[in-house]
Amino acid sequence: MFMPIESFAAEQEYHCKYGVRSKSGWVPEEAVYVIDFEEKKAVAFDSHIKFSNETPMQAKFRQRTNGEYKLAWKLKSMPSRRKRTVEGMVLNDYETTIDAHYQAWLNPKAMAVKMRVSVGRTTDTINGKGSCKLVK
Repeated sequence: MFMPIESFAAEQEYHCKYGVRSKSGWVPEEAVYVIDFEEKKAVAFDSHIKFSNETPMQAKFRQRTNGEYKLAWKLKSMPSRRKRTVEGMVLNDYETTIDAHYQAWLNPKAMAVKMRVSVGRTTDTINGKGSCKLVK
């Protein structure tokens, strides 16, 4: 699934697997995060980004005071199926597109990652967590 990611000068590349994921499918099974500390830039790539964007995409990057790295990106017009039921009866069932806002917190000391996804205009959040390994 992964493809080479553009090389940065002072970079660290993390390959992460999300072992705990919601059933909704919005949290990917795997992801690659490349962080350039000199430039304060990051790139993210996973199956959702590949589907939506085809290539790795820039992520907003911030190093937090607790040592974690926070990355954020947005995928626009992702296909989604909406189904509304009341007491077991399907009232609506249709396909649409929605935007998804992604945030990942990478803990380099614990080699752990957490993800939160906000989908559409709802206040619902979808969570996942996993482990990472430093590739370079």
